[in-house]
Amino acid sequence: MECSGRFRLLKAALLRAGAPNYRLNQLFQQVYRRKVTAVADLKVLGIQAQSTIEREFGSDLLTLKCASISEAPRATKVLFECKDGVRIEAVALKFSTHTSLCISSQAGCSFNCSFCATGKIGFKRQLTVDEITDQVLYFQSKGVHPGSISFMGMGEPLMNPRVFDAIKLLADPRAFGISARRLSISTSGVLPGIKKLNEEHPQVNLAFSLHSPFTEERNILVPANRMYPFPEVLDLLDERIALTGRRVWIAYLLLEGQNDSAEHAKALAALLRERRIETRHLYHISLIAYNEGLASTNSLWWNFCCTVASTTVFSCRATRCSHCSLVLKGDTPDSLYQQECALQHPEMTS
Repeated sequence: MECSGRFRLLKAALLRAGAPNYRLNQLFQQVYRRKVTAVADLKVLGIQAQSTIEREFGSDLLTLKCASISEAPRATKVLFECKDGVRIEAVALKFSTHTSLCISSQAGCSFNCSFCATGKIGFKRQLTVDEITDQVLYFQSKGVHPGSISFMGMGEPLMNPRVFDAIKLLADPRAFGISARRLSISTSGVLPGIKKLNEEHPQVNLAFSLHSPFTEERNILVPANRMYPFPEVLDLLDERIALTGRRVWIAYLLLEGQNDSAEHAKALAALLRERRIETRHLYHISLIAYNEGLASTNSLWWNFCCTVASTTVFSCRATRCSHCSLVLKGDTPDSLYQQECALQHPEMTS
């Protein structure tokens, strides 16, 4: 709880109001267990404490508000506005078995990957712990109960130190109480961040956005590769797998005419086949078809997947989106294309 700035401010406000110590526990039971964020609904605190909180925090405890909502059959995208006017996005993705939330960790992004719309915005600022977790709290307050949460929205999660505190708050049984194994982080390969994740949160799922098995090409697609070369990232991922015994996803965005050739598929398979024998079986490839004009066609996408799958001993899956995946086994290209669950779904492009 202590990693939440709101927790510290509310604690101080209740002390100033002369409220007994148990009021703080009541307050956080209301917010995190009952998902009550409107101050007017916090009647359990008593009039004096309630008035103090409303005077200092306003009518709602959330650090962000909903600016707009976009709906698609299996996805709901919310554009949030923070108190300083900065806007971020989060998405609820509806699967047959559960709902998954995709949340943002930064306003904008400094990495400027060639295919990413967020990178074109540029970096605005880091999100606070509460701005990160309030994306989850907002959806929960609307009756959405996520089975998993992914840091795959705006920004590079491992470039924001507050993400580690956000993970603590999400996993804290006094707060959200979400198992670390239901949390996922997608990274471009920030080496210091992966090291810290290995040390502090080894059970959190990790996806590495590779997108090319060739250094020069990846330097163009993911400029951060110059700072964090992917061979070094893979070495560190080997350590993570050896430490945790848990799989690591290799995300690969298929861009037509750029990185979707048979040569790319074979090089990708070879790259992972060369990993240490005790870890390579826990690398899983997630193929992603881009939705914004640079997408590979159905047949190219399917051929790439089959080429990779036929030359490896590890799992390969494919999806239409850049932030979540559906397992491929047993599906055909046509049926897969009907399983759109994308943050960049055409109907939801902002």
